[in-house]
Amino acid sequence: MRKNNGAAVAEKDFLSAENALWMPVYTQPLHEFRLKDFLDSRGIPCYLPLLPEWKIQKVRSIKKSYEYRKIVWRPMFRGYLFARLTPEEKSSCWQSKSVIAFLTVPESQQEEFIRELRSVRLVEELGREKPVEFGSGIREGELFLIESGIFEGTYGKLLKKNRQFLWTVEIECMHSTVAVEIDPSQYRMRKVGGDDGK
Repeated sequence: MRKNNGAAVAEKDFLSAENALWMPVYTQPLHEFRLKDFLDSRGIPCYLPLLPEWKIQKVRSIKKSYEYRKIVWRPMFRGYLFARLTPEEKSSCWQSKSVIAFLTVPESQQEEFIRELRSVRLVEELGREKPVEFGSGIREGELFLIESGIFEGTYGKLLKKNRQFLWTVEIECMHSTVAVEIDPSQYRMRKVGGDDGK
């Protein structure tokens, strides 16, 4: 848990590197930040997606007791971070005592996996209250595509249509789904599936 989210992964780090592959790393419980610090200290590209969460802090004293809310940043995928590793760097990661396993992504699937990581990064930005407007014709349970702005080409699924929407992106290699709340704004949306035959 952190008070702020730090810097997101740089776009240049998504580029291919000789003998290095992006992969999910399964960590010991609550070791996501510790492993990220370990990798950062060695200059190894890594990405720990974070989402904000409100925490209620209670303060008690002799004269007065009160509570307040503050935002903390928690891993989007509990127990995982992503890293671009060479075989030698993978071996060195065991020194951190924070790694349980590496989920190796073959070189033939790297391009698709990096696209998924970019989608996760967009969702992370949405979680920081980036506004997106959903088309009025999109109903709960339907898939949609953003067709304008910095999120152009990104897919989502509307889970609940109330005062806010939930945006969902899935990382297939981990069979995991993350949902974040976002507010509507000025983006063009299109329903996919069903009537349009996709």
